Amino acid sequence: MISKFHNLDKYVAEFLGTFVMMIIGTGYCLFIGSGNPYFVALAFVLPILVMIFAVGDLSGAHFNPAVSLAFWLVHQLSGREFIGYLVAQFLGATAASGLLRNWTLAAGLSAQHLGETDFSINAGSAFLIEMTITFILVGVILFVTDTDFGHPEAGPWVIGVVLGCLIILGQKLTGASLNPARSFGPAIFLGGQVLRHYWLYVLAPLAGGALAALVYRVIKANRA
Repeated sequence: MISKFHNLDKYVAEFLGTFVMMIIGTGYCLFIGSGNPYFVALAFVLPILVMIFAVGDLSGAHFNPAVSLAFWLVHQLSGREFIGYLVAQFLGATAASGLLRNWTLAAGLSAQHLGETDFSINAGSAFLIEMTITFILVGVILFVTDTDFGHPEAGPWVIGVVLGCLIILGQKLTGASLNPARSFGPAIFLGGQVLRHYWLYVLAPLAGGALAALVYRVIKANRA
């Protein structure tokens, strides 16, 4: 029985990291507002930095299915771990959004918003934006954490900086999700247009993560 759950620490770490990111990041958008992209970026970057240092040694601190997909594609994550990471990340995001919805109702506020991501530009442009910014984020993560030519010791700060910049860049256009789990939590509770548009926040980040993994593998193989 114990051997079956030998990766439980990793899955709990991924759940907690995603949960904390969502509670603070989307909670800020919900209760404070999403009008200032600089503060929205900080609201996501700071909890992610905290959780990287808190649980990063346990799971690698992915907190994002697009990141986990890339690490699986470059053979740094087993298939079983990949599935476990996905389940943990989506559960963490769902739990956080459910709790925020409860807080909203308890405060007598409208439950029509939960820090969701959506787009008002055409779907093709929105897809390209989400794919591109996720490609940049995941590429930076893969390269900076590489023990052969990266700088793993600087990883948390480098990742935080690039994530903040990408959120600032894309927040007014698509909400700058870069993360299928981050968009899933609010969408599953809100339904409607947010849920109908959710396909984009799954496919575009996963495509960006897969493309980043491909570029990383080509460069890694060329250096071998």
